[in-house]
Amino acid sequence: MANTGVSTGVGVVGSIIIAISCGYMAYLKGRGKWLWGILGFFFTLIILIIVMLLPRKTPRP
Repeated sequence: MANTGVSTGVGVVGSIIIAISCGYMAYLKGRGKWLWGILGFFFTLIILIIVMLLPRKTPRP
């Protein structure tokens, strides 16, 4: 019998890591870090790919 508590915990930790990554990348691209972080938590890899492909919203200094 599998221990579902451990696998659920690993999934939540993975989602948090991806959410932080999405928020940080969005911040670097001049976009809303909270919005992309929350989307990254719920939709994980697809949002991570989308935010990586987005162009910069603000020009680099």
